[in-house]
Amino acid sequence: MSTPNATTFSNLAVLAGAIDLSVEIINNVSGNLISNHVDGVPLNDKTIAAISAAELNNVIEGRENA
Repeated sequence: MSTPNATTFSNLAVLAGAIDLSVEIINNVSGNLISNHVDGVPLNDKTIAAISAAELNNVIEGRENA
């Protein structure tokens, strides 16, 4: 594994911002567009952040394997 550099930390900051933004959006959107329940259990910030991080990871891995 290579040593992290300024670009790595900058990219991580962007990803963290994207995760925070997705948490805010999901927490504040009402109606049928985004459900705030998964299998009947209310979502909390930690769960939303984990889902968002996993999705971003899938996008990054897909791009790297393209």
